[in-house]
Amino acid sequence: MIPYNTDAPLYHMPIATVGLIVLNTILFIAVPRSMVDFEYSAADMMLQVLSDPDLHADSEDENQQIDRAAILAQLEDAAEHRSVMLSLEYGQGLKPWQWLTSIFMHANIMHLVFNMIALWAFGLVVEGKVGLARFLGLYLGIGVAQSAIEQLVMCLNGIGGSLGASAAIFGILGIAIVWAPKNEFEVFYQFGFRMGTAEIPIMVYGFLQLAIEVFNVTMGQFGISSGLLHLMGFAIGMSLGFVWLVRGWVDCEGWDLLTVLKGHEGRDFEAERLEKEAADLVNSSQRARSETAVKVKQTRPQVQVAKHSPRASTATGTQSDATAATIPVLPRSMFAPPPPSADDFADLFSPQASMQVESPEDRLNGLIEAGNHQAAVRALIELRKTDKYELQQGQLAKLIRDLVAGQDLNNAVPLMAEHIRRFTDNRIPLQINLAKIMLQKQRPQKALQVLNSVDRLSADVKMLETVTALITHAENAIRSEASEPSK
Repeated sequence: MIPYNTDAPLYHMPIATVGLIVLNTILFIAVPRSMVDFEYSAADMMLQVLSDPDLHADSEDENQQIDRAAILAQLEDAAEHRSVMLSLEYGQGLKPWQWLTSIFMHANIMHLVFNMIALWAFGLVVEGKVGLARFLGLYLGIGVAQSAIEQLVMCLNGIGGSLGASAAIFGILGIAIVWAPKNEFEVFYQFGFRMGTAEIPIMVYGFLQLAIEVFNVTMGQFGISSGLLHLMGFAIGMSLGFVWLVRGWVDCEGWDLLTVLKGHEGRDFEAERLEKEAADLVNSSQRARSETAVKVKQTRPQVQVAKHSPRASTATGTQSDATAATIPVLPRSMFAPPPPSADDFADLFSPQASMQVESPEDRLNGLIEAGNHQAAVRALIELRKTDKYELQQGQLAKLIRDLVAGQDLNNAVPLMAEHIRRFTDNRIPLQINLAKIMLQKQRPQKALQVLNSVDRLSADVKMLETVTALITHAENAIRSEASEPSK
């Protein structure tokens, strides 16, 4: 299967991806093969023979020695030119420049073509999210890191070398799986005599490729092979993808691998952060209540008895007359607090002091009314974890309006679908707007599915015209995608 396109949203033009394809092609044409190939040339063999001191000693012909010296000088020049290798060499020590140059070298035209096709498809996904500079950093970082590890492992007893962009490209595939697992690759396939195109989720495609490489490595008894180098690049890329995701350096709009595996796809926040923030929302009123209770408790009158009570000293008779004279004997009524009156309870039962724990439903309703749509979505998700809670139509409609107004379409889409499913009011306008969002997100097939479910008999003339125009637009988009391989 050869990927050639993707439905992943492109927030940046693939400038770096195209530039890398052009640069690899130019270098393949311009760089001499003597700086790329690893074959042990005849010139090297002759150089080794002519450099043998025993061979010089055995020769008595002075002219023959002069000729040999001239040939030796020529061969040394040729070997010096060949020593500037751009591919990654094994067993020759560490050569850091080769960590970079080797990822731009290719063995033959087919090696170059297949690598560049894969780079185009995978680069669309990754560069489309982070842009030119950061994509180049990821691509070159993966390639250089993999080459450095490879040469370090093989520098002692390795023979030969490696070249090509495959490891870096597999690293970009690993990042694409982490960042956009449910987006799809459009692939060209051939099984026997049957050829065609198909759409396959990036996660499925990536793990199929991973399984193939693992099988190849296993059959090769885990020796150094192209499959093992691909897996090294894949591991580095996938690790970087998770690091960027966890640190918030990339916005996957809630469609990353972590949220998909946890069933939270479509959110614009991670599952762990969602649970923490939702728990804070639910428990905020409990914290407020505990603080109020402490304040009320501290306002109650308290009697503090002295360590040496005058009454006790009088009873035991241990105090001296001078000491007794300095401590006045207070009437017993001074030690007992006065009985409480109704006024003492006025503040205690005020609305602030008698604050009750706010229910999650009340909290959600308050957030919707206040227009705090992001916090409302988080509270709704948390509430639905334990109960099949459904918003009333007015609340649901207001939350949808606030989300669309805030351009939070990823959270608006599932709520729009819920409103369409549960209520008949404004169903057709919602279907039309949902189809527009699907077309904007380059999902024409999903948009066409929504439009075909519109009840034509209930729609007025203007709505029918809009539906017909959107259907035509979606069908044209689908036909355009299907015709791209033949260009």
